[in-house]
Amino acid sequence: MKKTFIHLSILLFALTSCKNEDLINNSTLFTPVTHTISLSENYIDGSTPKYSNIMPGDIVIIEPGKREYLKFQNFKGSESQYITFTNGAGQVLIENDLSYGIAFENCQFFRFLGNGESSIDYGIKIGRTGASASGLGLSKLSSDFEIAYIEIANTGFAGIMSKSDPVADGTANRGNFTQRNTVFHDNYIHETKGEGFYLGYSRFFEYKGYLAHEIHGIKVYNNLVIDTGLDGIQVGCATQNCEIYNNTIIGSGKSKEFGQMSGIQVGGGTTGKVYNNLIKDGSGIGIFLQGYGDNEVYNNTIVNAGWNYAPTTIENSAIYGIFCTDDETTRENSFYKIRDNLIISPKTDGIRSYSKKTKQEFTDNSIINPGAIQVYENDNTSRTRADAFIFLGNSSVKSQSTLSGNKFISY
Repeated sequence: MKKTFIHLSILLFALTSCKNEDLINNSTLFTPVTHTISLSENYIDGSTPKYSNIMPGDIVIIEPGKREYLKFQNFKGSESQYITFTNGAGQVLIENDLSYGIAFENCQFFRFLGNGESSIDYGIKIGRTGASASGLGLSKLSSDFEIAYIEIANTGFAGIMSKSDPVADGTANRGNFTQRNTVFHDNYIHETKGEGFYLGYSRFFEYKGYLAHEIHGIKVYNNLVIDTGLDGIQVGCATQNCEIYNNTIIGSGKSKEFGQMSGIQVGGGTTGKVYNNLIKDGSGIGIFLQGYGDNEVYNNTIVNAGWNYAPTTIENSAIYGIFCTDDETTRENSFYKIRDNLIISPKTDGIRSYSKKTKQEFTDNSIINPGAIQVYENDNTSRTRADAFIFLGNSSVKSQSTLSGNKFISY
């Protein structure tokens, strides 16, 4: 995977050369201040006197070396001047048996980048966390951030978890808080017990009396995700401007928990685009779409979806290259557009849909050797060989669907 690494000196030059949009009319250049977090410092609170001098546009260098954890709280850049947290001339390594590796709480307008040293692919690495613990957590009203060039492995739960759970006082609940403009790119996540990326709350409608916040503007791209216990990438409650693209996801669903082992899961309340991803050798569905509606899935390559789950049995496996369905959030008369995908050797169907609420277009997909061909030819039901390529669940689904230009190949 192509990566871009920026040496710290280049980063400093770029930031010092950028104009503050608020000062352009005065022809004034903004000069950032550089701060250092020493190896002995693990808890960094921007509201305390020691760190309150870190201002919008500043650069915070994290001293390389091994430490147990890092927690950042109460840092606020500005829309035009993000605070940048990055490693110095070496790798920052986190290893512990605690409840998190690195956490950001109540932080806004910041970048967390592991590209401070050009000779190191991932200058910030979380190498181990405790049972049920995620590697990197972004919570408690954190918003407007960029996470890049981070390696995360051997976590007790998700590699990256980004959401603020709804609470009794309502501060993180829908209507009071919206997570905005969050970007995850060029990260390497592997050997997690949970999801690689767990982004947004998993329930859009009321849960235990609360409504989870929405996400407006999220991009997940150029990430390498290998051998996750649950889904490779899961996104929920992203009601506006969601894009998941150019990711490589290999070996998702190692724990084989049915329904939680997809390469990419587009969860409740999530709209947007999923494109140009490579999904290979997972235990579950390649792309599981149960979105908000107005979802597009295109130019993805999905290989061997589901063959790691009960590998000797095809019947009743219910694992597909792409699966489209509704949940309570899916909007009537919205659309699902599934086009130009290459699906090779899925365990059962190439594409299956049970969505009754959406208008669906299946266009120019190439599906090769779906595992259900022989099953459907010999099961004494109305299912046919063609159903193994694209299966439309019932007459309601068929009446809402159009198919054109799809290519079916078997061998």
